Amino acid sequence: TAIIGVTGSGKSYLTFHLIESLLKKGIKVMILDLTREHLQYLHKHNPYALKQAADVKTWLTTEGSPNLAIHQFATSTSFPFTTFEFTKQAFEHLSTTLKLKAGKNLPASLCIIYEEAHSLIPEWNQVTVQSDKDHVNNTARIILQGRKFGLGCMLVTQRTANVTKTILNQCNSIFALQSFDQTGLDFLRNYMGEEYSGTLSRLPQRQAIL
Repeated sequence: TAIIGVTGSGKSYLTFHLIESLLKKGIKVMILDLTREHLQYLHKHNPYALKQAADVKTWLTTEGSPNLAIHQFATSTSFPFTTFEFTKQAFEHLSTTLKLKAGKNLPASLCIIYEEAHSLIPEWNQVTVQSDKDHVNNTARIILQGRKFGLGCMLVTQRTANVTKTILNQCNSIFALQSFDQTGLDFLRNYMGEEYSGTLSRLPQRQAIL
């Protein structure tokens, strides 16, 4: 799923409510949060604090751990690398503990939230060093493989043009809130057509085209 819109359009609150819906269904949620807003809003769910990538396995394997966990990038020196490390830990746990059945995907079990996705999984021409490009590609590869293991993701961004299209193109649910970025509007036009994409700059706050 992708949630796209300018600052103040309602992205964060929509994301908060979708996360709570996932939690009610018993689906685990791991939030990679640069904004540090999720902990404030979702504190009543007693989220597990993920300080380093190794904590992901501890969270997922410890009996009684909450279904919600949050990492806030306090010590990260490369957002794409940190994002890859946490995504990799989640995927490795699912792929080694769950057994696939021929012709079937496993039911949803874990959703990763990429808040400010344009910084965590940027498009290839938005990275400053080659290694970050490699990290984004590796994250994308995991996301593409993860669905069959019940791993999903939610991208939240105000800069559609700056998010890697390798992952964004796999989002079959898109919440498009108010948006003015022409490159982003061009991308959304491919999904919803000219008639709908042309209205995004005039949408009131907290309204979206799904």
